Amino acid sequence: MILFKNKFMTIHFRKEDIYPFLELIWSEQTRNMSVPEYKSCVEKYLELVLDYRPAQVLIETKLFLFSISPDIQEWIIESITPKTLEAGLSRMALIVTEDFFSQLSIEQTMENPAPNFDVKYFKNRISALEWIQNPNSTNGFH
Repeated sequence: MILFKNKFMTIHFRKEDIYPFLELIWSEQTRNMSVPEYKSCVEKYLELVLDYRPAQVLIETKLFLFSISPDIQEWIIESITPKTLEAGLSRMALIVTEDFFSQLSIEQTMENPAPNFDVKYFKNRISALEWIQNPNSTNGFH
């Protein structure tokens, strides 16, 4: 079920799966995204995490072309991540982008979010979905 869509991202709630999860898919339009537009997207994501309280999320960054600055990384770490953890989010699967700078900024943002928070990176959707649907799996890289 699509919960939200704009030119930068689409967010689905996959409740039909064994382990329901939110799925965020970034679009190639992120190449032209401004900082306020990015923050607005992240705030919408947070709103939906708080509303639906998923234990896990899959984020597809294959087409993500926005480089997250250190200031924005800090804002996410201090203002967004704690709220998602309080809402019960404990696992995140990230399908990686080919863009080096975008991927590096994503990884820097997701470094050590919390002791009970598991982040895994995947090169394709199939592997990410297998991990999401198997809570005991340790697949992924990084």
